[in-house]
Amino acid sequence: MPAFLDLPERDIADLSVTITGWAAGNDPQSQIRLHANGQPVAVRRYDRPDLKLLLPHLQVVAGIVAELNLQNLPPCESLVLDLHYGSEIVTKHCTLAPAIPGLLRTETMLAAASRAFCESRLRCPACGGGADNLTHGAGFIECNHCADRYQQNTRALNMISGGLKLSSNLAESENVSSNPYPPHALALIAQTTAAGGWVLDCGAGSRKTRMRNVVNVEIVDYASTDVLAVGESLPFADDSFDAVLSMAVLEHVREPFRCAKELARVLKPGGTLIADVPFLQPLHGYPHHYYNMTEQGLRGLFAETLLIESCEVPLHGHPVHGLAWILSQYRLGLPPSLRDQFDRMTFGDLAATDLVAFLAAPLATQLSADAQRIIACLNTIRAQKPARN
Repeated sequence: MPAFLDLPERDIADLSVTITGWAAGNDPQSQIRLHANGQPVAVRRYDRPDLKLLLPHLQVVAGIVAELNLQNLPPCESLVLDLHYGSEIVTKHCTLAPAIPGLLRTETMLAAASRAFCESRLRCPACGGGADNLTHGAGFIECNHCADRYQQNTRALNMISGGLKLSSNLAESENVSSNPYPPHALALIAQTTAAGGWVLDCGAGSRKTRMRNVVNVEIVDYASTDVLAVGESLPFADDSFDAVLSMAVLEHVREPFRCAKELARVLKPGGTLIADVPFLQPLHGYPHHYYNMTEQGLRGLFAETLLIESCEVPLHGHPVHGLAWILSQYRLGLPPSLRDQFDRMTFGDLAATDLVAFLAAPLATQLSADAQRIIACLNTIRAQKPARN
């Protein structure tokens, strides 16, 4: 069972480390596992057709990618990566640049400043009780008004009670959400923080580095997370932030209208909100994906609470991204024996396809159920009202 680690290089100069590699073998049940200095790291698998051509005798040929933040590891002077696949173990030793300790100190200082800012503006997310109603105890914060308790057993400030977790349908996931800021978001952050203001990044994911005066809110305790909170019940007082970002998040919340009202509530009068929400994107839940939105749908979320200045398609939302994503998911959902036939089809072929004939052909009938779920054109639900007792 051959395996290999491509990245990182031997010398690491950043806190955020992208790890790539591959593994191959004849046992589809074998798991691919990755450890960094002995600690497990979540891994995403994907097809490697280029390697499959070189290793046609092996049933499984999978690429792997993982994101590691050095803040998640105990203090260390080097990094040892172990890739496990079946009985195979591949080890890679990396050295850390001398600048790493300084970067860690800066991250610690920025995290402390964000925590102090948030604690000064806390409110109970369950009942809306202000800071005067919150008691800070040994390992917990409790609301004197509604008695909700928030266990402080995480690195980030935890404002998700058991009740909020259930009502918001939160679930554990090994997937790591990590996307860079688009240019318009970076410009708003720069403009706001230069004036001494604070920015809420609601649903920030795992940020490679912290930014001054930016509060990262998440449901996952990433190294960059400042506050664990549910978007529909934010734990901040009214008018707390000078700007608010919600980047590709609202499709993942159970109640987007309620979340939109919360984002508007914590935004100061005169402040700016930027929200990105997908329209024609495949299913991509972390761990849930509820709603894609048209322009009218996105405008409708905020029309009652904010003055909408514009609603447009940014470069990272160009239709070509949706086309490429949908086609790649369709291709991967086909048996390998049919992918070459699909690859030979042109865009013209697809546009002129006789859909009735196509739906009866193997390129449609053998598309996996998982691929159909991810890129479905339409879903149908059938339900029944319970009989009265």
